[in-house]
Amino acid sequence: MSIPFNMSPKSGEHQYLAFLEYVYNEGKDIVNDRTGEICRTATGGTLHYDCRRNGFPMVTTRKAYYRKAINEMCGYFQGFNSAAQFRQLGTDTWDANGNGTPAWLANRHRKGTDDLGHVYGYVARNWPTFDGQVMDLVKDVLAKVMKHEDDRGLTITFWNPGVFSRAALRPCLRQHTFTIIDGMLHLTSEQRSTDMALGMVFNMMQCAWLLMTVAHLAGLKPGIATHNIINAHIYEKHFEGVSEQLTRSPF
Repeated sequence: MSIPFNMSPKSGEHQYLAFLEYVYNEGKDIVNDRTGEICRTATGGTLHYDCRRNGFPMVTTRKAYYRKAINEMCGYFQGFNSAAQFRQLGTDTWDANGNGTPAWLANRHRKGTDDLGHVYGYVARNWPTFDGQVMDLVKDVLAKVMKHEDDRGLTITFWNPGVFSRAALRPCLRQHTFTIIDGMLHLTSEQRSTDMALGMVFNMMQCAWLLMTVAHLAGLKPGIATHNIINAHIYEKHFEGVSEQLTRSPF
C-alpha cells in the first residue's frame, strides 16, 4: 500500500506536541463568540497515527483519560443523546454540555435534565431522509466494511446543520471515512474544531481506537488513521499549562 506523502515517522504524541507548539507560538488571540474567552487560534493541521503495528497515540506529557475517551466514542456509536447514558458508560464528558450551557438550558427543544438533543451518534443513527423516514449511517457503513466492500463512500458523518437548533453542541470530530486497500483498513477523520490542551488528547485516541476496533471486527489489518484538524485553539486559561507541557519529553 502507499503511505500518505506527508506521513510523519514520529509518534502521535511527537506530532501532537509539534502542532501544539505551533499553535501556541504562531496562533492569533481571538475572542470566541460562544464562550467569550480568548483563544489562541491557528488553522490547518494533519496528524497520522500508524496503527499497523498496534501503535496508539496516547499523550504521556499530561494525563490522558483513555477510558473516558473510548467510552465516549462507544456512546456515540450507540446513538446516545443523554448525559446520563454516557455516565453509565463511565464518562462524564457530556455533563456540562447537557446541564451547564445557558443557551441549551434555554432551548425550547431541551427535554430536561441530561438531555443532549441531536448530537453526534444520535444524528448518524437517525439520519432524516427525503421521504420523512430515517436511516442508520453507522449500520449501513459498517455492514459494507464487514463485507470488505469499498465504494469510496464509507463515510459516517455527525454533521447535519438542519438539526443544530435541537442539539446541545455541534459536533467537533464530525466525520469518519474508511478506506480498504489490499486487506488493510484506513481511516480519515475530520475535525472542525479542537481544544488543543484538552479535547485533542481525547480525539487522537478516539480516531486510532475507531480504526483498530472496526478493523478487528471486520477481519482486516489496521492501517493509518489520518486526523485532519481545521480550527485548532488554546484557551487563555490553559496557556500556563501548555507552556509547562511543552518542556516535557514523552515516555
